[in-house]
Amino acid sequence: MAAIAERTCVYCGKTYIGQGEKYCSQACNGRARRTRYGERVCQCCGKTYEGFGALYCSSVCQTEVRKRRVTLTCEQCGAVFERPASAASHRFCSRECKGLASRKPVPERLCEQCGKPFTGAYHHTRFCSLECSGLAHRSQLERTCRHCGKTFVVQLHRANAEYCSNPCWWAASHKVKIARITQLICTTCGKTFERNYYSKRYSRCYCSDACLREAWRKTDVACTCKFCGKAFIIKKSQHKYRATAGTFCSKSCHSAWETQFNQKRVSKIETQFMDALERTGVAIERQYAIGRYTVDGCHLLSRTVIEFDGDYWHNLPRAKLRDPRRERIIRKAGYQVIRIRESLWKSDPDQALNIVLNSIPQALRGLTQPSLWDAK
Repeated sequence: MAAIAERTCVYCGKTYIGQGEKYCSQACNGRARRTRYGERVCQCCGKTYEGFGALYCSSVCQTEVRKRRVTLTCEQCGAVFERPASAASHRFCSRECKGLASRKPVPERLCEQCGKPFTGAYHHTRFCSLECSGLAHRSQLERTCRHCGKTFVVQLHRANAEYCSNPCWWAASHKVKIARITQLICTTCGKTFERNYYSKRYSRCYCSDACLREAWRKTDVACTCKFCGKAFIIKKSQHKYRATAGTFCSKSCHSAWETQFNQKRVSKIETQFMDALERTGVAIERQYAIGRYTVDGCHLLSRTVIEFDGDYWHNLPRAKLRDPRRERIIRKAGYQVIRIRESLWKSDPDQALNIVLNSIPQALRGLTQPSLWDAK
């Protein structure tokens, strides 16, 4: 960083105290910049001035030049037109003339219909008039397919067609040999039908979609339920496209099996409550399936369902909507439902057990009946 000292102005030569500036003031700085470009002559009024490279000495001269207009001649059509003086280099009167001038000249050619020479507006013009174009589109021409060798008829404007159909074009472009039409027998109805190479794979066995659907209906698969051991039959389509199809006979068996073998769904505190209830002499069937629902516990002879509700999961909005609907369906099946909250079991276990015991007749508490769990 330069030190503050006595210096001399580069423009006027005065002595001043500064840190590193070349000029003593902004006025000297401006005069020095103007003299750098030298004197200029205004292109409007002809006066001499000192400037930074401007063409005019002032904004008045610049506005005056913009108002001036010059007369030009179009190089394409020869029309006379006016433009501002700043646009004196324009060569054409309009965009159309500029476009015509920039296009390449169209050579003279022969009409494909009548044979007369003509010069069209575009390079791809093939006919000299609309009449010749209409006659060419209505006339026909015979061609031979390059792939299958058949003779086909096309209009004159498609005289360059090489293939009779899209399949032939596809087969030729992909170098595929076209298949011969063969006669097949439908596996469903026994009718004889014809198919070629481009038919779908399944249509080589069936003559129609109706026969295909009928064949799928007739194809059944015998399965055994993984939970209850019951034999049942499902369709082949279900067995093929559904991962759990053929494993369980119903949703209730599926839910009961998952509850029995997937112990993560049963909480520890629920297990403690059920153990305490069984120690009182009540025979409880845990994780019992009723319809498509699986309840926490059920006393079969008195048809009493015991549900142990956790404080977190059963306070969720979706659980508040689901639990009443679930309870209503279970009551319609002929069961009474008793719900024990987790908070009640933690605060007063005796009261929670008495609620269940008072709902079950004492004569039926220790009695049981055969169930699916005993069968397993």
